[in-house]
Amino acid sequence: LYDPHGRKVTAVSEPVAPADGAARDGAARATLKARVSNPAKWTDETPNLYTLVVSLTDAKGRVTHTTSQPVGFRRIEVKDKKLLVNGERILVRGVNRAETDPDTGRHATHARTASDVALMKSLNLNAVRTSHYPSDLYF
Repeated sequence: LYDPHGRKVTAVSEPVAPADGAARDGAARATLKARVSNPAKWTDETPNLYTLVVSLTDAKGRVTHTTSQPVGFRRIEVKDKKLLVNGERILVRGVNRAETDPDTGRHATHARTASDVALMKSLNLNAVRTSHYPSDLYF
């Protein structure tokens, strides 16, 4: 596991055997645990992402497959009818957004999308419902 700055935080190396009842397609599930002391928390304003790297090896220890996945550390809970992220109350403030542009119609330019994001941030929005068709990956 690597922190948001690319520094190794922890590593686990354990043999894993397919669990009883492995899927018929040969897939298996495994659970590995590691302790991360005081991780940088993920929030909407500080989206700290770690990189989890998993490698599979054969019986001789040769790497046969490696993959990575971004992961964030956060705790979301509801207490006393309040939504908490990492123990802090948040209010959901959102809008509905269709990927349209007054000049180009259903094709929103990167500049228009960036402008929309800046406007939403300036209004302290933290939730967006997209509609009709997929938004640009930048969004």
